[in-house]
Formats: sequence, C-alpha cells, structure tokens
Amino acid sequence: MTISVVTEPLNLPPRNRITVAVAAGNVMNSAALYRTTGGVRSLVREQPAAGLDSRLVDDYECPRGVPATYDWTVNYTDPAAYTTVWNETWANLTNWGGPNPDWSVAAGKVRNATAYVGGSPMSISRTVASGKYRVTIASHTTGGSITLVRSLPGGSFQFLVLENVGGLVVVSGVFSGGGATTISAASPYTIDITATTVLLSGTGGTKLLYADFAVDHVQIESTAGTIAAFQVGAIKVESYPAPTVLAETASPVTLNSDDMWLVHPASPGLSVPVSLTDDTHTALSSIEQVENESTTTLHYPLGQTKAIPTNTGPRLAGSSALVLTTVTRADMLAINAMLADQTPILILTPPAWDIDFDDDFYAIGDLRAVRRIQAPSDPARVVTLPLTAVDSPIVVQGDTGWSYAAETAEFTSYTEVSSTFATYADETANVRL
Repeated sequence: MTISVVTEPLNLPPRNRITVAVAAGNVMNSAALYRTTGGVRSLVREQPAAGLDSRLVDDYECPRGVPATYDWTVNYTDPAAYTTVWNETWANLTNWGGPNPDWSVAAGKVRNATAYVGGSPMSISRTVASGKYRVTIASHTTGGSITLVRSLPGGSFQFLVLENVGGLVVVSGVFSGGGATTISAASPYTIDITATTVLLSGTGGTKLLYADFAVDHVQIESTAGTIAAFQVGAIKVESYPAPTVLAETASPVTLNSDDMWLVHPASPGLSVPVSLTDDTHTALSSIEQVENESTTTLHYPLGQTKAIPTNTGPRLAGSSALVLTTVTRADMLAINAMLADQTPILILTPPAWDIDFDDDFYAIGDLRAVRRIQAPSDPARVVTLPLTAVDSPIVVQGDTGWSYAAETAEFTSYTEVSSTFATYADETANVRL
C-alpha cells in the first residue's frame, strides 16, 4: 500500500496531487483520504473511488505556506484469496432448474436446444446463498442474456442483465451507470459486487456501476430464434476473502503560491489569481472593515429606561469585502464566470502577504464593478466583492481543464464515453472509472 504527494504550485490553480494505491491486482472496497494542517484533520473534497487498485486525487484547497500531511484508510481485498462457491464448466445440467430439455451442453458450453418461437423466453437458473460475490463469465454469444438476480420481500426482484451486442457486453438493471461497455463478451470477464458498487472488468476495459446489489441466483435466458444460437461458457461464483483494513500517512508537504487565489470548489478551472504587487492583471486594492453582526433583539418595556435583550444565537461570522482592480476585459469576465453559479468561494492567501485575512469559504454578495476611468474604451474596473464567511459547500470537484471541447477531442464515440464515466455527473467532473 502506498500514498505519495507531489506539490504543483505552478498549476492553475496550485494543487497537491495525491496518488493512493494498494498492491497491484487488489480491489479497493472503500477508501477515505484526509488532510491535516495546523492540527486540524479533514476529508479532502475529492475522494478516491472504490473498485480499482490505484487512484489519483487532486487537492486544490490546501492552505498555502504551511505543512500539510495526508493520510488515508482503505478497505481492500486480494483476488488471489477468493473462495470458489461453485464453478459451472457445463459437464451436465444437474444443478440447474428450469426447462432443462430445452437446453444441452457440449464442448464446455450450454446452449438452447429448441428454437425459440414466441411466448416466454426459455431459461435455466442456479441458486447461491444471498450475498455479494465475484462472478466470472467465460463467454456468451448474442441471442439471450445472463441475469444475476436478487430476490426481495413481497415477491419482487432486482436484476443485473448482461447481453452481447455487437461482440461487447451491455449491462442493464436497477442501478446508476448501465449501458454499453468496451468489454468483450467473447472473452472471460468478471463482475465484482461490493458494498456500494458493481465493477465489470475484462478484455477491453472496465465498467463501474453504483448499486446496493446482492445475488441469490443466476439465470440464463435464451431469446434466440434458431437451435443452439445462444451459447454460454463456464460461469464461476466466488466469495470474497476477509477484507484488509490499513491506514498510512505520507510525508508532510508545503504548497506555496505568490498570489492570493479565489478557488471555485466545484470547478477549480474557474478560479482566479489575485496579485498584491503586479497591477498588470487582477490585483488586491484593499480589504474593507470586518463586521460581526449581532443577533440580539432589544425590547423596551413600558416605563423602563433599560432594554431587555433577547438572543437568537451567537454573534454572526464576519462579513467584509475585497476590493480588486482589473486591467483587461478578460480579467472581469473571469471573475464573472467564477461567480456565475453563486457557489461559495475559498480564498487562500500566501503567509508572506501578512495582511491579517482569514482564509475561509465566503459567499459573495452583490458584485459591483466601477470604471476606473470614465472612458468607453478603457476596460479597467474597480471590483468590490462583498464577503460573508460560510461553511464549506457540499459540491463535487471537477477537473480544471475539462470541457466538452476537450471531451470531443479525446473520444471518438459515445461507447468510449459511457465506458469511461460511471454517471453523467462523473462525466462533467472528469471523474473516470
């Protein structure tokens, strides 16, 4: 197991890039990554996703100029330690229920022996104790499906359906992230059912689905119109080994920056640098007075000279304002783009500035931009950002350089896109399988 951190102060915005990994071939069931600065330990906004043996995480919110220590905990399993529950190599159909006369076995495969002419599809099934397993399928052709089934109270079911479409596995069922994959249906592939995900992996790639799923029987169903059209190779069901839980801490690192950064937590690429001395781009002009409003209401009873105070809570967090100067229209457009969705902004300042400003998340009030010179052709502005300290927003962190243009340049088909991203939210944030 490893964790390593590289500081990237020249990235826009600056970041720490963290790599976490377990031994090659192992599968992370869950993981949590933390940052400790100034004795305070907190979760990093972007978290390593389960399902693979290594992950890359970017932290854009690390305070500047102070040591930061990253640590992580991980729950993972070793595929080599799996225990076989049953391994059907198709010597016979003894363990399978259903209309067995409609099926036959030969050359390590099962196939429908009767032409499908309508009505209910022909199927056979085999049970397993309800639970989460690794299922390996050697191969299957078109003309039917392999379905992992979960029985629910009241006689209902959940399904994970696997089909061969054009030689590739297509998955459907009651979970997020289904559809086409780049996985070959003619080669062995595995389905790993973990606590909150279902991971398909095989020749051609992987597919991560988000689902609380379990299996209690495997069903093979033929919809082929000709005899022996649908053929399925060996199917193996394995139980997971006992998980290993470990924790590890990386060496401290310090992320430095010459500029103040206004960091957009959901879309770091929209973040804006602010200079203290360079007036050729957005620069800090002043910081307004800090106000901590009272929540006390004063009541004046008749005939009394003194008021009776009523408090509805503690004194409010500080509010202030940053006054910036912009030089170009691009500077002003960058600020507008950063504030457009009204997500609270994280303001990080270099300690060398020594301006006695509290790094924190701030909600930005009514934006005011005043012309520095009353001339139509002069784009320079004095920009006032009203600040109110707020809690860290609950948002998903995206990629700094990710856009639809970048996606179009990288991918040539929707199949490639759908096999790379588990959900549309992951696609927009560039969080890959």
